[in-house]
Amino acid sequence: MPQQRFPLRSGGPKQIAFRWSSPRRDLRIELDGTLLGEFAECEDLVGGARFELGRNAYIDAWWVEATTSFRIQVNGVVVRGGSEVHPDIADAAPMVFAIGVINLVAGQIAVLWYGPTSLDVVAAGAVLLGLGALVRQGSKRALGLAIAVLGVSLAYKVALMFGGGPKMLPLATVLVQLALASAMIRSYVLASTDW
Repeated sequence: MPQQRFPLRSGGPKQIAFRWSSPRRDLRIELDGTLLGEFAECEDLVGGARFELGRNAYIDAWWVEATTSFRIQVNGVVVRGGSEVHPDIADAAPMVFAIGVINLVAGQIAVLWYGPTSLDVVAAGAVLLGLGALVRQGSKRALGLAIAVLGVSLAYKVALMFGGGPKMLPLATVLVQLALASAMIRSYVLASTDW
């Protein structure tokens, strides 16, 4: 689910967050994790909407089609510094699952080639599949653990590349997993802790 967050002034709420499913449907607007409103589509806010906060405070929000992002004002003052629109933690789940499957397949091939000493690659694949299920539910901690398991798995594959065995299988899996890992790390770094 894509999301966009806006930091707010100190002494008040910390952030307003917009979260929606692709393609721009099922919009949720939250203020510090408290639901302000729900809309069927992001385009429902092209004309803007006002959310009353009490004590003569309000937030106005608009969907800007040209930039495919939101703009907000708090009590008539434009809030700048909204985050770029980025994926949610749960969007990293397919990458974690893919790396788990790659480890399972590469591990089974390695077990056939090198023997039972390569069962740890199969185990890493199974662990990654389990963590993928937690990441799908939005767990940032599970994504962090998946990145750590991936790091150990990559280190093992690099060691295999410098060992006496065939180089192509470890090299291919290292390259694919590095590409997927960069997207996982980006999701982890950009994710908010309030989801």
